[in-house]
Amino acid sequence: MRGKYCCSGVVGEPTVQVMEEAGEKILFELLRALKIPVHYATTGKKLSYLDRLTARLTYAVRVWCERISELGLKTQRDCSPYEREIQHITGLSAAFVQQARDKALWMWAQYREAHKDWERELSRAKPGTKWYKKLLKREPAEPCTSPKSSLKKIPTRFDTRTGTIEVSNLKISPLVIRISTLKRGEKLTILLNPSKWHLEMLARAAELRGFELIKRGKKYFVHLLCKYFVRAQPVHAVRGVDLGVRRAIASVKLPKHPRNFSLLRYDDKWLRIRELDDRIAHLQRLRKWNVLKKLRHKRRHVAEDYDRKLAKEFAAGTENEIVVIGDPQQIRYHKYRGDGDKRGRKILQHWSYSRLADTIIEKLKERGIIGIRFNEWGTSSECHKCGGKLKAKGRRVVCTNCGMQYDREFNSCVRVVQKASTYLKHKTRAALKRSRKLAGAIDELARTIDDSGLEPWMKMEAHLLVGG
Repeated sequence: MRGKYCCSGVVGEPTVQVMEEAGEKILFELLRALKIPVHYATTGKKLSYLDRLTARLTYAVRVWCERISELGLKTQRDCSPYEREIQHITGLSAAFVQQARDKALWMWAQYREAHKDWERELSRAKPGTKWYKKLLKREPAEPCTSPKSSLKKIPTRFDTRTGTIEVSNLKISPLVIRISTLKRGEKLTILLNPSKWHLEMLARAAELRGFELIKRGKKYFVHLLCKYFVRAQPVHAVRGVDLGVRRAIASVKLPKHPRNFSLLRYDDKWLRIRELDDRIAHLQRLRKWNVLKKLRHKRRHVAEDYDRKLAKEFAAGTENEIVVIGDPQQIRYHKYRGDGDKRGRKILQHWSYSRLADTIIEKLKERGIIGIRFNEWGTSSECHKCGGKLKAKGRRVVCTNCGMQYDREFNSCVRVVQKASTYLKHKTRAALKRSRKLAGAIDELARTIDDSGLEPWMKMEAHLLVGG
């Protein structure tokens, strides 16, 4: 039996039943990309066609980037008068040109945001200093202008006009994609090589948002963007999280009490990474280039695997809570060569805090728990009780104002929650709902907190976090 996965609609009857059963209950919107390789039995003729099509699409994106740079275009409406011109230059259909336009607009939006942040950092730096000169060299480049970018293909998203995902009855491939060719009425069928897990995730998806063709080396992969709905858990507590190098995840569940303080370490990760470093160094001395080529991505894959397992372990121990994760934003960006802290730069090079925070939020969202990243600037140097300055003594800190002593991570976790609650207090409910993509969750969370039996001060903290 053949079926079709629509790239912009509800897929399958089970998902519709779940939505009907959920009724008025809170649902999370969870987006996930499934990376499926193109089948190894794909003919050379089809691969050569994919090479030509992706090259033509990349050329279209570059032409759009040039037009945006010359004319200052910012929206789809601004770009509409130039679509026919791009079609004539590239020889692509209107649908492909519009997809390339959307990709170029997204790239320029990211560039403008990065350039705005860079200008803010430059305005704070003192002219003539090393940091100011370093910032001048770090000015973000416009899309498609750097020499390295000219050698890479730019993937664009295929929608229902240019590509569909279909279930096949072939033994060799249970899943195929059909892509529009440059000839009207003709489509190209590409076999995929999905695993059992890929098929299960596709069956659970509520909606497919399209797919992209990505080339890595000599192989093609299809990235499917799927949307899922997860039932949210009621909120009974708030948990602050501090990410560290030695102690990977330190967390405090409010009300703050030593028994609610937990630590997760990954010493096994560092031992495994060190073994791989020694092995690679030994092979480099022996000039075993063929073996080294097979191990070139091994360290990164091992680190990602340990971070994923650690995030999963943390999420499994979290229930009916809001989790606020301290985010050391741009900490590596400010550690530049020549700042006099060589040891600090070396430590930060092995600290994957951003990837770990994103993975924690993803695993929490799969369980229906809200996870928030918040800038932790100053939380390690301020007392959570009186706001005074802290003096470090090993793993503990002493407040110079009130004299209280705390574990360093314990104080940081509580301070992260306090700063986040003060910030979110001034955000509107509509802004919170947009940022978390919850259907009616703000009012539901507020009612849940009222009925939770928490202490009065705990209710206040939780209400601040949900915007009440």
